Amino acid sequence: NLGILAPDISASCLVYHAPSKTLYGHAAYGMTMPEPRRDLFMAYDLEKRQVLFSGGPADSCRRSIIVAPDGRAYIDDSKNKVFARYDPATRTMTNTTTAVPGNGQLRAASAPDTNGIVYAFSRDGVLFAFDTKTEKVTDLGWAFVQTQYITACKLDATGRYLYFVPGGHGGSGKIGSPVIQVDLITKQRKVIAFLSAYLHECK
Repeated sequence: NLGILAPDISASCLVYHAPSKTLYGHAAYGMTMPEPRRDLFMAYDLEKRQVLFSGGPADSCRRSIIVAPDGRAYIDDSKNKVFARYDPATRTMTNTTTAVPGNGQLRAASAPDTNGIVYAFSRDGVLFAFDTKTEKVTDLGWAFVQTQYITACKLDATGRYLYFVPGGHGGSGKIGSPVIQVDLITKQRKVIAFLSAYLHECK
């Protein structure tokens, strides 16, 4: 039991950085939080059982965190539509000058590949690459269709293929719950399965 990391909040996203034994959390405020209510980014040391940082932008999508191999963490500042960076060396968070693609909100992100590249999605469905070494963004275009946003993605072990299922909050089932594979070298996308049809067949 790790206890309550912070009162009056609900952590909608948690990412673990194993080398530093740090758990990063991104949380939405609860109705019991005293005014002024705000979202929170947190860094928690699992070994020492202590909060290292709590704060960050007051307004964020609070659904995803990009974690670099060295432990730096990035979330979106929705108001300014840029990435905010947490530095574990100084335990501070500051805004970068790097704009978040699409509508300026980070919705889903993969783990970094061997070169430190993370593949991520904006809330309105733009796929992009984020270089954790340079903080440079490469826009890879719409992931699927603009009306379907992505809540989760997975990079394969080779770093060549990215997988995701478009549609959240029931939207995926309306389009057959397709599993989409992106070839990150050729940039080709293809549907490899329709999960809705498969699950109906299994009933």
